[in-house]
Amino acid sequence: MNPYMKNPTVFCGEKSVRDFLNPANYPAPPLVEVSGLWNFCKENGIQVHASCPSFQNGTIKLLAAYNMLQEAENAGMLDEIKGLVESTSGNMGCALGRIGKHFGIKTVKVIVPSDVAPGRLEALRMAGVEIEFVKSGAIARAKEYAQKGYLHLNQYGNKHNPEAVKKWLAPRIWGQTRGKITVFCSAMGTCGTMIGTSDFLKAKNKKIAILGIHLEKDEAVPGIRTLARLAEVSLPWERHVDYLVGVKAKESYKNSVMLCRAAGLDAGPSSGSAASGLMAWLYKTWKSNELDNFRNENGLVVAVFVCPDGPQAYIDKYSTFLDPMDF
Repeated sequence: MNPYMKNPTVFCGEKSVRDFLNPANYPAPPLVEVSGLWNFCKENGIQVHASCPSFQNGTIKLLAAYNMLQEAENAGMLDEIKGLVESTSGNMGCALGRIGKHFGIKTVKVIVPSDVAPGRLEALRMAGVEIEFVKSGAIARAKEYAQKGYLHLNQYGNKHNPEAVKKWLAPRIWGQTRGKITVFCSAMGTCGTMIGTSDFLKAKNKKIAILGIHLEKDEAVPGIRTLARLAEVSLPWERHVDYLVGVKAKESYKNSVMLCRAAGLDAGPSSGSAASGLMAWLYKTWKSNELDNFRNENGLVVAVFVCPDGPQAYIDKYSTFLDPMDF
């Protein structure tokens, strides 16, 4: 046995990179209390924490990508295929491009919207994937390739997407809060983070409130959907959400900037969406005199929201949505 392997952060041998990319080998992602950013929280016994899997390999999508590939390999689905194909707005394509080769995949084809952010496009190119643009119908286009010898993992309907979060993120959040969490919040794209975390936390404590953050009609933030577009997701997200909260793009980008600058977090616009929706819900709940329903035995509201990725791939968008004084 290689003596360096005694160090949990050193990866050696023929499968060193695959071991490094395996979420089972990750330490718990940082959980950072950011309550001090809002006076309202300090005055009302509310602790708000940001869970930051984006600090580990850049995006939370690494969890789902690895788990879906691992389960496909276990089922013999990676044998004799032309490659992978996936409909994605960017992060899943980047994750599959980085991980796929370590599962013996030579080609990863991604179907992306034609208005994908330039920074996200460059990240996809860096990951070495083949890119095809569509104005609409990306999932249908991916299914067409599945009829031509490609494996379509289908992150929007693959149960191993939320199972990854249930295995590798939700238990860490529960442990880091010592079981005191009372509110969990996530922006909804594929809904894997929402479903996986809800499954785990509800099994621990049915009283934990699960907030699903969606975009208001005609708003656009990468990685998060409007209610109309959530209809395209075949994973059963609706039964895992206790409260739906709509947000706008401008406030999402504004809160992303605040989290980056004031809290030092690597927080992209969908992280800003989660923070915006959570704070709106907490304030509304307080105004309606219902906040005490979400306190733990210590009298605290302990809320956690997820930061799925950083702002780097979306830098050009901030000046589009924000006033100069905000950015």
